[in-house]
Amino acid sequence: MRKLYLWIFAVMTPALIYILVFFMNDPYNYFGTSKENSDNSPLIAKMIDFRNNDYEAVIIGDSRIAHYDVGELSEQTGLNYVNMAYGGCMTEEMVSLLQWCIDNDESNSLKEITIITSFYNMNTLLQQDRVNSTEKNIKSPLTYAFSLENAGAMLKLLKSTPEVSSQSQKITSEIKQEHFKISAEQMKYYLAGYTYDRDVINRLGKMCDLCHDKDISVKIVLPPWWKEYYSLLDEYQLMTIIDEYKEELSYHAEVYDFEYPECELSDRYDDFSDYTHFHGDTFDSFVRTVFIGSGEVEFKVWNRGKII
Repeated sequence: MRKLYLWIFAVMTPALIYILVFFMNDPYNYFGTSKENSDNSPLIAKMIDFRNNDYEAVIIGDSRIAHYDVGELSEQTGLNYVNMAYGGCMTEEMVSLLQWCIDNDESNSLKEITIITSFYNMNTLLQQDRVNSTEKNIKSPLTYAFSLENAGAMLKLLKSTPEVSSQSQKITSEIKQEHFKISAEQMKYYLAGYTYDRDVINRLGKMCDLCHDKDISVKIVLPPWWKEYYSLLDEYQLMTIIDEYKEELSYHAEVYDFEYPECELSDRYDDFSDYTHFHGDTFDSFVRTVFIGSGEVEFKVWNRGKII
């Protein structure tokens, strides 16, 4: 019997040590014991945060809006906002994340949802869904603690060293031109085989209908692109179909459309870091127009198949 106890002790000790170390260095603050979050998987961190708090307004989108700090927006609107956007989030994931947020709104706090997507994000070639696997990852303390992905994030967090302040690299015109060139080549690859993912569009429409049924306000926002993006669409004869999904979705939710060549924000080269991402005054004007209703930027509004 003594040997059995010793064997159990020998087997359990490493596991207990691991749990203790993980608990004290929780990479995504699942247990509320960590002061620093890992940047390995923003989706894990955001889903845990949503589940642990009562939010009234949710932003779902990709990297174009992921960096937006909603603290000031919450103060201005009186709604407790959370930004659930993260890099690489295509429309299929947005739909799954929207469904997950509604299912996990145990306090029925949700009042407003903003979905930020685009024509590019409707491409069948780009769809993926990491929401379901992430939901399984955070389902229980054991699945979370013993996930290989989370263990790796913890080790990375332990190895990280404090950042030493240094002068940021100056983005020269040559570097910026290279960014634009890379962005254009990547887009050409996916635009060449572009097809609408009709199933995803239908699912998004149904989720908007569900929001209405639950008295949750929902709008779909289509951000601007650098103006040369539309030349690429012309090259692949896609400008003729760019409005199809807007018309279809507008029967389920109001669509705020900045995604057209004449949009004034698309001509501000200095504020674009590539074809997709914008910042500075352009970003500030965009978010104020969308969330505060400042009216400083003109855009199209689609409702029930028409521009109003």
